[in-house]
Amino acid sequence: MRHELYAHLQGNIPDSTSRQFGNGHRDTDSCKRSLYLDFEEVPIFNTTSGYGNFVLPGVLVLIIQQALLLSVGLLSGTQREKHFPMVKHVIDAYFGKGLAFCIIFSVMLAYCTLVVPRMFGFVMMVHFIDWLIFMTPYLIACVAFAVVGSEMIPFREAVMLTAVCTSVPFLFLSGISWPQSGIPGFWQTVANYLPSTFAIRGFIRMSSMGARIGDVLPEFRALSILAVLYCLAALGVMYRRYLIHKKYEDSTTDEK
Repeated sequence: MRHELYAHLQGNIPDSTSRQFGNGHRDTDSCKRSLYLDFEEVPIFNTTSGYGNFVLPGVLVLIIQQALLLSVGLLSGTQREKHFPMVKHVIDAYFGKGLAFCIIFSVMLAYCTLVVPRMFGFVMMVHFIDWLIFMTPYLIACVAFAVVGSEMIPFREAVMLTAVCTSVPFLFLSGISWPQSGIPGFWQTVANYLPSTFAIRGFIRMSSMGARIGDVLPEFRALSILAVLYCLAALGVMYRRYLIHKKYEDSTTDEK
């Protein structure tokens, strides 16, 4: 059947596109070239077909998490070293601190994810309302994640090293610069506890593919769950810090 089809196609080729040899056979290369179709490749989402156009928006999202980890870590480290007084009402203290960080970094988040990509001419098809809904739990989760992370770093000087050394692994664990299928199961579990993982995946779809909030509901739900879990964990570590500070004050009072 294949030979009959080839003979049929070969017989329909005009003589102008084929050459006859002395033995009566056609030039096979000319026949094959005449069967090719010209096409024009048009990228659908990544119009520049560049690596930066796809990865840089994810890096900008990760910057917010790492900047918050650095800021909160330095602040908490300074408070521990200088033994700043801790308020008894941990909930009020946490929400006051969290609200302040959310207001400050919301400006930075808008600049990094809405302004910077347009400055470099990257594809930006995100809708502002969808962006606002999606980024709200991410920012809350990042603040709480930074509070929890700052309590796990013993020294203030180690905060800078931690933020720098974890940036590249966190980017790889998000699954945009490295295939998610190629990440071992253990590290995929670790990635599920990072707010940046789901924020990067959802924002890439919203900015490069024009996805709406309904298209990124799994990532939105994951960010909402992480925001609640990390807020509870942050309250716990702040209350623990309050008990430690209270014990320190009692011991200094007894010595006096």
